[in-house]
Amino acid sequence: MAYIGREPQIGNYQICDAISVVNGQAAYTMQVGSVNVIPESVNHMIVSLNGVIQKPGSSYTISSSTITFSSNLATGDSIDFIYLLGNVLDLGTPSDSTITSAKLSGNLITPGTLDVNGQELILDADADTSITADTDDQIDIKVAGADDFQITANTLTALSGSTIKADTIAETTSANGVAVDGLTIKDGKLNTNDSVVTANITDANVTSAKIAGDAITAAKIADDAISEEHLDVTAITGHTAETSVADGDLVVIHDASASALRKMTVANLVANAGGGKVNQVIVAAQSGNSVGSVTSVGSYADFSNAPTIAITPSASTSKVLIEFTAIFSAGGSSNGCDVAITDSSNNLITETGMYGTRRHGLTLWALHTANTTSEVTYKIRGKVNSSGGHHLYLDSGESNPERKTFFKATEILA
Repeated sequence: MAYIGREPQIGNYQICDAISVVNGQAAYTMQVGSVNVIPESVNHMIVSLNGVIQKPGSSYTISSSTITFSSNLATGDSIDFIYLLGNVLDLGTPSDSTITSAKLSGNLITPGTLDVNGQELILDADADTSITADTDDQIDIKVAGADDFQITANTLTALSGSTIKADTIAETTSANGVAVDGLTIKDGKLNTNDSVVTANITDANVTSAKIAGDAITAAKIADDAISEEHLDVTAITGHTAETSVADGDLVVIHDASASALRKMTVANLVANAGGGKVNQVIVAAQSGNSVGSVTSVGSYADFSNAPTIAITPSASTSKVLIEFTAIFSAGGSSNGCDVAITDSSNNLITETGMYGTRRHGLTLWALHTANTTSEVTYKIRGKVNSSGGHHLYLDSGESNPERKTFFKATEILA
């Protein structure tokens, strides 16, 4: 609508609460809704007394929320109404809680009209979810009483205990993929420069502690992927050295026809290697005029100083060729003496006898199947056939150092 002259402004019109006249009193308190109100000036109000509009400034004056009539009022007088006009029809400063959301329209809040100046912006009813910018160039987001996220230039940080969830994280228009803590993911796979390839794995930087059990299977290792320089010698040297093996134990072999490593039991390895091969030879020799003697009658006993020989077969099917050479002599009787070779448990392997008191050059030998891969100790034992101070000597042939008691064990693969 067009106006002649200035367009009227919208004011904050209020009618004061009814005031009861007190006989002989000129001053009264103005209230709206039982709350004291202060007019803009004496000219910003309309006052009716006894049905007559009063003249501002002469019929009445105001001081704060008090109106004072020019003369005391008497019983029977009536203050009809006091009408407050606001600030010359201007809205002025709204009272608390007088502007509701229904009164708002359009883009009332813009970057130029809202400035919290670092104060906390409360977002929920119990005031535990808010946004603040009390640090320059940093936004702190609090949810349910805890600081969850911080935003600085080009960076969104999830604080300890907080999580960023997303169904999809897409790369930017640069199409270089998405970097996660320095690892680039592009097109559903690791970027080539960040892939786990041989060139990016330095020696010994992937330890057994970083590999879950059964995580690396044969299907996951490409041909020639593990080269000789990446095999740590401790993979073999770090294990306890075995002194014996069982037929069912496994060994690793190289299959030349397939250029591959294979496993094989000790029994199959021995069988494929073929029998009759000498695997090890153990020799014990002793010199001296008196190597030992026995006086045991009727049962075998150890010579006091005779050599023994210990051997550990590599397979339970191996044969052990035992050879013993020495000079014996019997004293005190010609009833005869016996000499034998026994194993660790004194089981008899072979024996022979002799008669008379003269020296005898004696050689014993036997082909023995140990039936074990544990160490076996072979020894020479003797006995005399009658009592009465008789004894059997084992010596090397007087004092000739070239003549020795000789004991040898040879393992022959079956």
